Order: sequence, then C-alpha cells, then structure tokens
Amino acid sequence: MKKISIIIPIYNDWESVIKLLANINIILREFKKDQFKFDCILINDASQTERPKLKIPEMIERLIIVNIKKNQGHARCIAFGIRYLSKKSDVDYGIIM
Repeated sequence: MKKISIIIPIYNDWESVIKLLANINIILREFKKDQFKFDCILINDASQTERPKLKIPEMIERLIIVNIKKNQGHARCIAFGIRYLSKKSDVDYGIIM
C-alpha cells in the first residue's frame, strides 16, 4: 500500500482550505482505498484569523496541522512541509498544493 501526504501551506484563508479539501476528496474517490492511504498536512504560517473546526474528508486518513509561530512565507512553508515529510519514514510520496 502506498502512503501519500498532501502538503498545503495556509495563511489566513481557511475558507479556501475547506473548499480545497472537499475538492481533493472528490478526486481521491477515484483511488482504491486498499492500494493508497492519504494524509494531509496543513502548514499554518502564523495565521492571524481564527481557525474553524475542520472536518477530515472521508478519503483522507489523517489531517495534521503544523503551526509555525512566525510568518515565514509560502516557499518556506513548503520547505518546512517537505522537511517534515522527510523525517517520516512511512510516506512514499508527497504532493504540494
């Protein structure tokens, strides 16, 4: 079984993340659950808006939120997400959104 992590950097636009997760879930329905496991890592780049309660989509096994204390920018968040994945030995592929 292949394990795939989706990295999503976020700064203050939680509504877009909710819509993106819903759209990702629709696409992931085309994959067989017995062949793939998906998780999603949200890299919160010191957002100043309040985070709503996020529902984990049915096709995503885990939703991980990593909070960064100081705003670093989009590219640094992606780099942080890749580094986070590189320390996890159980991930086969990473997708950056």
